[in-house]
Amino acid sequence: MNETYPITAGHRRAHLLMLLGIGLFHMTCYILVNRVTNWASLPIHDYSLAIDGWIPYLGWTWTFYYPAYIFVFIGGGLIVWKLPHRQFHRAVLTYIGMIVTGALLELLFASASPWPSQMVGIQRHVHKMKYMDLYACLPSMHVALTVLPTCLSFSIFGSRLFRAFLVIQAAIITISTLTFKEHVFLDAITGVLLAFVFYAVWRYGRRKDYFTEGQVRGS
Repeated sequence: MNETYPITAGHRRAHLLMLLGIGLFHMTCYILVNRVTNWASLPIHDYSLAIDGWIPYLGWTWTFYYPAYIFVFIGGGLIVWKLPHRQFHRAVLTYIGMIVTGALLELLFASASPWPSQMVGIQRHVHKMKYMDLYACLPSMHVALTVLPTCLSFSIFGSRLFRAFLVIQAAIITISTLTFKEHVFLDAITGVLLAFVFYAVWRYGRRKDYFTEGQVRGS
C-alpha cells in the first residue's frame, strides 16, 4: 500500500523507539509472569507428553537457542523496518497483542520449564541470573517471537530464498527449545499457533487498509 506521505527521519526515529519498546515490554511481561506465578502461588501444571521423553537433551543446541534473541530483537525489527508507516504501526500493535496474550496464557496455564538436573555451563550461568525463572512457558514466546517475523516476511519480501532461510531458522530455533530442555512440545506448538493467529490478525488489518484506501481514492 502506498503511503500518502513520505516516511521522514523523524518517523524512523519513532519506529526505532517503538521496536526498542517492544523488546523492553516483552522482558517486563516475562518478569511479571514469573513474579506473579510465585507471589500468587499459582498451581503449576505438567504439560509434558510422551514425545518429550523421546527428545534427548543436547547441551550444544544452546548455539541456536540463545542467539535466537538476536533474531527476535534485531532481525525481527529489520523485517518490519521497511513497512509503510501505517503497516508498521499495525505490526507493532500485533507484537504487543501477541506478547500480552502470551503472558495471560502463561498465567492461566502456569507450568515449569523441564530444566535438566545436569546442564551445560552457559545454561547454569543464565539460570542463576536474577530475573531468570522456570515459569512463563506455555506458550513459548521464544518460539512465537521467532515465528511471527518469519510469517511477516512472506508479506514483505519477495525473495523465496530469503523466506526459506527464515523458515529453516525458525524451525531450528523451535527444535532447540525442546532439545535444550527449556520447553516441552506443547509449549512450542502453542507458540507456533499464537504466532499464526496474530499473523492472520495483521494480514486482516492490512487488507482492511487496502480496502479503505481504495474507497477513498475512488470517491
